[in-house]
Amino acid sequence: ETAHRVDVSVRKGIATYVVRRTFHNRGSKAEEARLDITLPHGAVATGLRIKAKARWYTGELMHARKAAADQ
Repeated sequence: ETAHRVDVSVRKGIATYVVRRTFHNRGSKAEEARLDITLPHGAVATGLRIKAKARWYTGELMHARKAAADQ
């Protein structure tokens, strides 16, 4: 991970935060990325995407049990 940024806003009593993490693959081949997202009680993750060069890809959010079973 080469950078980490969090933007937070509160509107009508609801806090929204966007986390941007930057990774750098120093290898010569594309690799798969797997991230564990730990959230506070009552929070939800609503989206995940990854940018490779100039293209954005939508990531798949998985329940922890399914992610563990797929390993």
